[in-house]
Parts: sequence; structure tokens; C-alpha cells
Amino acid sequence: MNLPTTGYVRETQLIGDRRKGTAGVVPFSHATLWRKVSTGEFPAPVKLSAGVTAWKVEDVRAWMEERSTWPRVSISSVTEKGMPMTDDDLIQKLAAALAAQLQPPIPVSIDLWDVATIARVLKRSETQVRNRMICLPDFPKAIRLPVAGGGRGQPLYRATEVLEWVGKYRDKN
Repeated sequence: MNLPTTGYVRETQLIGDRRKGTAGVVPFSHATLWRKVSTGEFPAPVKLSAGVTAWKVEDVRAWMEERSTWPRVSISSVTEKGMPMTDDDLIQKLAAALAAQLQPPIPVSIDLWDVATIARVLKRSETQVRNRMICLPDFPKAIRLPVAGGGRGQPLYRATEVLEWVGKYRDKN
């Protein structure tokens, strides 16, 4: 919604109306608008008559102009050489940061899967895997690694054995 050049605007014109699907001028909810009014962060409304409150367009425009001069924050917009960063430079920087966070995949030949991983691979719920598959006599046996304190470790299964077991149930058609 655009502001009129002069006059007053009501609350629904400022924040929009979800029921009608109209957009507002400011990105606030009703509660945020009134909180900002009470703290002085947003212009105070004017009472036009009983039950009619509105904001002066000039006050709202002045508030918007004040906010539009704030500096825009960007992710280090210069390269190490002091040159302005291009889109390609930014993409390379983001790719390098992402690569540093990723862990290399474990080869299936040596990977151990827990029940959650088996469920995700077989597109089943963990409950179905635990109650209907792992209990079958021909399902691969669990590996339980030792844990501190002498308790039982989480059951893990060799990925290759699970995939071989799945392969035995391929339709013959």
C-alpha cells in the first residue's frame, strides 16, 4: 500500500489486514506497532473522534525517511585486496565457508547405521524399522560398541549388510 500525499492513515492502512490480504506500509504486527508507539520508536497517533485513531501521513513519512538513511550492512563487501567484492567473489567466499563445515561422506563399505539412518534410507518410520524389521531372524545382527560405565551401546548395523538384506526382498516380476 502506498501512503497518500497528505492526511491521515488508520492502523489497518499502516499494518495491512491479513483477512483481506492487504499489505501494510510498515512491517509490524498490531502489538509491535503499539509497543513502538509507547516506547517512542514510532510516531504517536492522533485521536480524531471517539473510537477513531489515525496517524498523520507527514509523521509516518518522516519516520520512514529517517529509517531509509540507515546504512545497509553487508557481508564484508571488500576483498582482501581492498577492491569491491563482486558476486563471484561472494559466491566463492560462501562456498569456501560451506566446504569448511561439511564432513566428507563415510563410504558405505565401512559405514555403521543406527535405526534412524536405516529408517531414512528405507523410507520408513523408526518405529516400523525397530518393531517390524530388526526383529526378523534374517535381519543383520547388531554391533554394540563398548561405552563408558559398562552400559549397553547403541545398536549399529553394517550398511552393506542392511543393503544386501533389502536386496533379497526385490520382487521377482
